[in-house]
Amino acid sequence: MPIRLSKEHIHALLSQPSAISEAHEKVIQTDVFIAGSGPIASTYARQIIDNHKTATVCMAEIGAQDSPVVGSHHKNTIKPVSRFLTFFPVNVIKGALQPVSVPPSDTYISTLGGNGWTPSLTDVLITEGRNPDQDPRVNLGATAVTRTVGGMATHWTCSCPMPHEEERVNNPIPRNELDSLLEKAKGLLNVHSDQYNDSIRNQVVRAELQKRFPRRGITDLPLGVERRKDNKCYVTWTGADTVLKDTVKDPRFRLLTETRVTKLMLNDLPGDEAICALVRDLRNDRDVIVVAKVCHSLNMLHMIPDLPTGYV
Repeated sequence: MPIRLSKEHIHALLSQPSAISEAHEKVIQTDVFIAGSGPIASTYARQIIDNHKTATVCMAEIGAQDSPVVGSHHKNTIKPVSRFLTFFPVNVIKGALQPVSVPPSDTYISTLGGNGWTPSLTDVLITEGRNPDQDPRVNLGATAVTRTVGGMATHWTCSCPMPHEEERVNNPIPRNELDSLLEKAKGLLNVHSDQYNDSIRNQVVRAELQKRFPRRGITDLPLGVERRKDNKCYVTWTGADTVLKDTVKDPRFRLLTETRVTKLMLNDLPGDEAICALVRDLRNDRDVIVVAKVCHSLNMLHMIPDLPTGYV
């Protein structure tokens, strides 16, 4: 049976001491709440679990877990590997990308005969899954997201080149600090430049490029990849699982799959401070609130130290 939580219901729940201090079927308590399960979200989760011995982390992902390994890259499964040359590069990525907003189809036909019918220029046909408020003239048709545990890290190229000097010109991060952060990122993403040294194709291409462009300093592209020790013919590509490592096994970490983060609920005081996150368990069609001390999404990391323990 669907469960919906209104603003009034949520405030009533939060006013009950038992909802904050004890287990409650409509309330999830955690120290840190993270929306999304991509590599950035996974980095926050791992850093918190590794560096704080008591902190708990709750991560919500709207997509399902497609692999037995939490957040694994699709190229690590046998189907894409066996059909790599013709199947993976284009079709797997296309299948994983979902448009953010789909405008109604343009059904106007200027040459339609008098005995036919089509909507006027100001009216459109609305079909399921389309956004009637989307203006197709300004729509970014290629804007898409990947809804699955691991996010776009399940199908990214794993290319990890260092920023060119021109890219550093207006970077607000000091050079030494940026270099240090990039080194840490390389460790999290398991970046190597030598995993294809034995590949004849790699050797031939590199030698030819170095011959034709001797001043370019041609080197192997750093990749988030590592050759398997049990079978040197295969490699393991970096995914969110590489970043998380043993975080998923820690009892202080909780992953909510097929769970939509609907909104952050705000209190009634000036300042628009969040008091909890409203999420929906899509599998069971039930609303739940997540009460945390810190809430992080792709564009937000907001701490509210003045609120009582247990609040966002």
